[in-house]
Amino acid sequence: MGTLKKKQPPGCPKPVYYHREVFREKINPEDRSKGKGRGSGPSRVRTKDTYLGTADMILTAVKEKPQPTVVRQKQFGLVCAALRICEKLKIAAAIDAVVPKRNQGHSVGTYIVVGILNKLAAPCSRAGISDWLAKTVLPDRMGLDPELFSSANFWDQFEKICPEEPLKARQQQVDEGKLAEAELFAEDAVFRIEEKIWEQVVDHYDVPLDVILYDTTNFYTYFDVTTASWLCRPGRNKAYRHHLRQVGLALATTVDGGLPLLHTLVRGNRHDAKLFPESLSLLAERLIKLGRGTEEITVVFDKGNNSQENINKAQAMDGVDFHLVGTLVPSHHRDLVGRSLARYETTLADGRPAHREERSIYGLPAAVVVVYNEQTARRQEHRLHKRLTALKHKVKETFHNKKEKGDSKAVIEQALNKLVRASDVGHLVKVTVGGRRYTTLSCRLDRTKVRRRLRTFGKQLIFTDRTELGTEEIVALYGSRPGVEEAFRQIKDAHTIAWQPAYCFTDSKLRVYALICVLALLVLKIMVREAHAHNLVMSWNTLKAELADLDEVIIVYPELRSVRLITERSTIQQRLYDLFELKDYAPP
Repeated sequence: MGTLKKKQPPGCPKPVYYHREVFREKINPEDRSKGKGRGSGPSRVRTKDTYLGTADMILTAVKEKPQPTVVRQKQFGLVCAALRICEKLKIAAAIDAVVPKRNQGHSVGTYIVVGILNKLAAPCSRAGISDWLAKTVLPDRMGLDPELFSSANFWDQFEKICPEEPLKARQQQVDEGKLAEAELFAEDAVFRIEEKIWEQVVDHYDVPLDVILYDTTNFYTYFDVTTASWLCRPGRNKAYRHHLRQVGLALATTVDGGLPLLHTLVRGNRHDAKLFPESLSLLAERLIKLGRGTEEITVVFDKGNNSQENINKAQAMDGVDFHLVGTLVPSHHRDLVGRSLARYETTLADGRPAHREERSIYGLPAAVVVVYNEQTARRQEHRLHKRLTALKHKVKETFHNKKEKGDSKAVIEQALNKLVRASDVGHLVKVTVGGRRYTTLSCRLDRTKVRRRLRTFGKQLIFTDRTELGTEEIVALYGSRPGVEEAFRQIKDAHTIAWQPAYCFTDSKLRVYALICVLALLVLKIMVREAHAHNLVMSWNTLKAELADLDEVIIVYPELRSVRLITERSTIQQRLYDLFELKDYAPP
């Protein structure tokens, strides 16, 4: 207990004050562990005085509070919430179990986890992660040295997961026909890491694995034309960067929450249909290893994977009984798309008319559902007329330009035919040049072909071998496919995971980089899933903004006295703070 003590030292014009603390102290140091009760040993009274100054000095100190000399702010909420999920899934432990670390420095799993957190919080190149780490609370919470997270150290850890030279040797064996392309990555650690992490996912979350969404996409790269790469090939890129080499990604996600279950990298020019059976084989292997008793799997895919060979291989897959839900090309089934809407016997819950038939598709007894969407049909018709109008305008413009130059009829017709063939609607147009001096141009629509095209608009043909399902269930199953498309959008989004640019320039590094992006997607999806489970229904962008607004503020006062605080929290932020148990990462 403390008291104020007034003193008047000799020669001092004013009295001064001390803070006096009175306490007892054991005479024998060995008795200090016995407490203060009877028989604990003799003690004596001691005092400790702290000089406070004169009354004026005390008043000044009370009125003029010390001002901080330094105020620092560090990222806290988002990185710690994502770190909580990484720890819950034991991502670092799973990686370290597969790829042991050296006796010095941070483990491989720690590097990958830091890469995941960076992707979710502030995507940058490996060279920028060190500077980003210093602006977060992660070095304190994870015991990290930011200077160790250089790009060179990252490449060393990537090499441990997928070594460069063995991968090149296997790629050569694929080219020579000695090894199937599906076995290209069989010896690296990525599949085993993913399996161990998914063991934790199914242990912590009730994720149904009976319906899987499957799709492929591609990413353009900045590989120079002189840089050797087996994976990056020229192709038709979905971002229309056709002049850049691209790499393909095949992804299988759960229908519930869109959690990425399986991924693999493929050559940028490989056709989706040829990849499909290999992906199903890897998926079957993954599901069998997870061992959750799922024997019948329904795979939802798009029509780019349709082929008789793929259907046969899916039906003959060992270990797992695969069922398929996909779509058909309308122009390949004119009898179905040509059926009058008056003969559609079903109206779906959303008001769309539907027609169902049982027929053989690729040799399988299947249910085919034709769904008509009037709004889609109107949009498609509008786009068709817009493209036809633009084509006619180009044809007329080219005709007049060639005519003014004095070109012959053969040259004009050749230029016009080339223009028509290059257009995706050119087969609907008939162009002829007539007149004695080829002065007339006829650009007419082929009405028969246009009517045939219009009949397909707004109609989607969904098929499945699960004929026992109702029409509404079949449509709902295929309607879940946008879940995997959303995953691709989030991976490509510059403000979410930002795959591009990859900042990787070898195939093995690109393989591990893809693992980081997919695991970041998994953490993102689980964060959103947990928020929804606690009645916090919000998009990832909203969740990210709310968490990113929580920072740790460090206030340093004179004499190096510091205070650490978390910024003020709204009601929503407090609920997220409690949900992700951020108090465990907050300063004491």
